[in-house]
Amino acid sequence: MSVERTAEEWGRVAVSLPGAPACWDDLEGIDGHDAPGAVCADGTWWSPDSADGMFLDVDHPATAGCLLSLAGSKLHIESGTCLVRVVILQEPSINGLYPQGEQRTLGRACIAAAEALGRWPGGGW
Repeated sequence: MSVERTAEEWGRVAVSLPGAPACWDDLEGIDGHDAPGAVCADGTWWSPDSADGMFLDVDHPATAGCLLSLAGSKLHIESGTCLVRVVILQEPSINGLYPQGEQRTLGRACIAAAEALGRWPGGGW
């Protein structure tokens, strides 16, 4: 199922899931006025948010690669004309289906799959 969220909201979900890198908490708290443009940290990109802080730029290709790593090593990825689907194969959910996410970018699809599982299973990078 596709959830309509802004990039900023997707970034907040990614940071809030168990298994997210601890350094993301520090990055999220950076004053957006001190970093008026995008900031690269640990391979991920951060942009100023609407509350003068920073948010994880989930649509940046480098960030998507980091999110892919956090999603785990046993994945199935499909890319269609409008959507990307990421399926986490290492752990079936309670109802026997694999956690998956389908969104318009790879980063958002990784977050949706991890959110369906309730955590980031990949353990960082």
